[in-house]
Amino acid sequence: YYHVVTQMEGNFLAFAQLCFEQGFFHVLTTIWPNSFDPETWKMIGCFLGFELFLQRFWPAKKFHASMTPKGNVPVYTANGMESYFITIITLLGLAHFGYIQPSVVYDKFGNILASMNVFAWALCTVLLIKGHLAPSTTDSGTTGSWIYDFYWGMD
Repeated sequence: YYHVVTQMEGNFLAFAQLCFEQGFFHVLTTIWPNSFDPETWKMIGCFLGFELFLQRFWPAKKFHASMTPKGNVPVYTANGMESYFITIITLLGLAHFGYIQPSVVYDKFGNILASMNVFAWALCTVLLIKGHLAPSTTDSGTTGSWIYDFYWGMD
């Protein structure tokens, strides 16, 4: 979708024709942005690190979710909106003082999408293994479907 919209002026028929002529997987490997661009991973890592810091250390109320069928009560830090506003203010401040250029996100958007696909697959794999070997609560368990467990989670 990204390639068709940005490089082919949104012409899906031209994309279909290209896939018909050259083969879908050949076209896919040709147009796929670099998933391992170091600058992209630096941006993703900095963002994830900053958000993790806010989630862990920014003071906020604890939120107790409803009880699960097996009697567990998940506890969350209710600071989502605060984290959002702090992130936006930080972005504007860093851009204003010249520490970052937000336009890089636009320039690297294809790489970011490709990298996040790799990250999502890796995270799902780690969580699937963790769900099998070291579940967090008694609510964990397999559904019997590897695909369902992989994407939905077990923990």
